[in-house]
Amino acid sequence: MVRGNSAIQPHAEAGVAGEIECNAKCVDVLTDLLIAPLQSGCNVVLRGLVSSLLPMFVARLATDYKKWATTPEYRKERAMRKIPLSSLKS
Repeated sequence: MVRGNSAIQPHAEAGVAGEIECNAKCVDVLTDLLIAPLQSGCNVVLRGLVSSLLPMFVARLATDYKKWATTPEYRKERAMRKIPLSSLKS
């Protein structure tokens, strides 16, 4: 409130909205030097993991598909897994 001439008068307010966009690229020589060894090390580990887990995954997938293809009850059970729980409540 602003006082003027012994009477209290309300003051006006104004708002401002805006957006500030900042694009900054920080280049650190140490980080650049470490990226290549870390990537190659991670690639070796991931390649080993995938090559050991992929055959197991494919075998389980084949077993599951055979069961799904030959058993109608199993197909129905698997289909129920996709239904949201909220739609099953009565």
